[in-house]
Amino acid sequence: MKSINYLDLANHILLHKDMINELSDLIKNLERLNFIEIENNLYHFIEEYFLNHIITQDKRINLWNTPLENLKDTLSWKDAYKVNNEFIDKDHKILFEIAQEAFEFSPSHEQKVKNHYYKII
Repeated sequence: MKSINYLDLANHILLHKDMINELSDLIKNLERLNFIEIENNLYHFIEEYFLNHIITQDKRINLWNTPLENLKDTLSWKDAYKVNNEFIDKDHKILFEIAQEAFEFSPSHEQKVKNHYYKII
């Protein structure tokens, strides 16, 4: 993240520290918990601090680091985005369509480089 100059690096480091602290606390308290409590705490940790972190935070970093011209090809509706609510899924599909239209009006990378070159001259 540092090498790509990720703007929210400090916050992301704090999220990792929180995750480590949460797991450390869980490990320290294992002896005091019964099996069901351990199972529930581990499930909560995996869901909240592991999966959600990867799905939201780490994917956000990848998205932030992806050039706009590459996003155009990858940013499209996929069934994996379904929440199984007909109205919400329909609205989300429309948002993806609007995003695709916006890409059509966005200058290509070559055009951006060319424009930047002419500003320097």
